[in-house]
Amino acid sequence: MLTKRERMFKPTVVGGVLFLALVLIFLVSSGVAAEKPINLKFSAFYSEATAAGPLTKEFCRRLEDASEGKVKINIYWAGALGPCPQQFDLVRGGVADLALHYPLFTASRFPLSLFIEMPFIADNGVSTTKVFQEMLKQGLVTNEFKEVKLVSALGYPPLHMFSNKELTKVEDFEGIRTWSGQGPILAQTWACVGATGVSLIWPEIYMGLERGTIDCFLTTWGSATGLKTYQVVKHPTEIGFMGGFLTTLIMNKEKWDKIPPDIQKKWNKAGEQFALDYAQILEDYELRDRKILVEKGVTVDEFPASEKNRLAKKLLPVWQTWIDKNGEPAKKIYHTYLDVMKKEGEQVLMQLPGLYKQ
Repeated sequence: MLTKRERMFKPTVVGGVLFLALVLIFLVSSGVAAEKPINLKFSAFYSEATAAGPLTKEFCRRLEDASEGKVKINIYWAGALGPCPQQFDLVRGGVADLALHYPLFTASRFPLSLFIEMPFIADNGVSTTKVFQEMLKQGLVTNEFKEVKLVSALGYPPLHMFSNKELTKVEDFEGIRTWSGQGPILAQTWACVGATGVSLIWPEIYMGLERGTIDCFLTTWGSATGLKTYQVVKHPTEIGFMGGFLTTLIMNKEKWDKIPPDIQKKWNKAGEQFALDYAQILEDYELRDRKILVEKGVTVDEFPASEKNRLAKKLLPVWQTWIDKNGEPAKKIYHTYLDVMKKEGEQVLMQLPGLYKQ
């Protein structure tokens, strides 16, 4: 038989055990909650099967790896969260947490950033990517992305001409009909050489070339291979006429602020390295796709270097207009561009009077 002291002690012990069990359960559940990853939504206005699909998946993989399991990114393909022109606003408003955004589609909001899409800016996308990264480091385009977090940005390879008219001299551009769906900088460029822009949606380009609605289409070797435009043009011309599209990977600012500071630091580094790595991958793809076209029996014309220099001089007003419109920041960007090109050992065709320096 239990003594009175023992009878009093027994419920105390049981209560203590129960209390400790509850504390343990709370601590364990709190730990599990703390380890639960932050889930982010990536808006992809394109399908997984497009050329941007691998870019998106690799970018997300690198961010997840850098977060050491603290962040999980779910990709919503084929415009599930919204169409192409709305990507910036989707991220800014929090409908999406991350997105691939082409500033070209909302060009009026990114006049300085679109510098790297100017005519004859560089021979490859790696150089233009380095130019843009230096623009960012100097804070020259920071204001254009103040409503979001810019995680990464890269320049695509330069664009070549896929034409049904032979292009061997500057005068050959006069009167040529071409697709006009690539922004205001290109529109002014076409006007300078006497070409006429024709409005077509993307799926109509192949038929437009085949039927003669347009004479030429400006794109990369990779896009030409994918769209099979080489089947309906007689003169694919290697010229590097325009800088490649600026591609940005942006994030909602509120969600960025919720990412631990140590992960933010890793993501900044990962974003910068990803841009350089993928710009080089795209250049390698360009060499591969050009080779594919040649293997299919396509003869690639090369625009003569002497005529390219003549054409560059004819296009100087495009650059000068951009400088005049954007003022002192544009001049700083131009000088930054010259410094990077010199460091990279790249030729500068667009030598603006009063601003160009050796």
